[in-house]
Amino acid sequence: MGFRGKIVHKVDVRDIVIEILRISRKYFKYRELEDAVELPAPVIWRYISGEVRPSTDRALEIVSRIRSRGLIREILRRAVAKVNSDLVNLYSIVYNIDLLKLAAIEAYMEFSDVEPTAILTVETDGIPLAVMTAAYMGSKIVVAKKRKEIGFEEYLEETYLAYDPPSLITLYVPSGILEEKDRVLIVDDVLRSGRTSRALVNLVRKANAEVVGIFALLAIGSKWREQLRDISSRIHIVYEVIRT
Repeated sequence: MGFRGKIVHKVDVRDIVIEILRISRKYFKYRELEDAVELPAPVIWRYISGEVRPSTDRALEIVSRIRSRGLIREILRRAVAKVNSDLVNLYSIVYNIDLLKLAAIEAYMEFSDVEPTAILTVETDGIPLAVMTAAYMGSKIVVAKKRKEIGFEEYLEETYLAYDPPSLITLYVPSGILEEKDRVLIVDDVLRSGRTSRALVNLVRKANAEVVGIFALLAIGSKWREQLRDISSRIHIVYEVIRT
């Protein structure tokens, strides 16, 4: 599949293809890339090196193949470092610039059709991915924090029970930052229990704004599904780590 519907904030699809191929080359041999995108290795090399650029039509064809064959998901799978079968070395993922770029591209391709006006995340690990996603979308970024900032008098706030370790956490967003007209894409690095994402959904609702989707780089286990089962908006996870 290609992009979902209309793209409002125009990003040159040729740049997207070149970036995906450049990063993919770090995780795939040329032979694997040839099979994935149905292009000969010399052509792939010329795209990556900048010697030539694909036409827009050719770039759209390549994007369609990349998406239908789950290339970005496979890159993330290869990059995930598993420890004790069910834990993930998140530092190697959430602070890897190449992987964050790929994830932001994936978010753009998946959600540009719903025209998000705001990208909402929670401090701190979700911020890098949210910033990159906002840059592709042309949206503002809103960060829910675990403390009140100096300079604001009124806040939207939501308290929830964190999963590990068990504790009550309150998230704050200054009033007026999220507006009623906003179409909000919630972005986070990792879904575990789903309780943080649920709290962010509740903050959006308190602002009388609209949640248009939830996007995460990784999901670990399946507990998050129970927390988000009644969310009607689209939920997209790049890669799910199944606990065994």
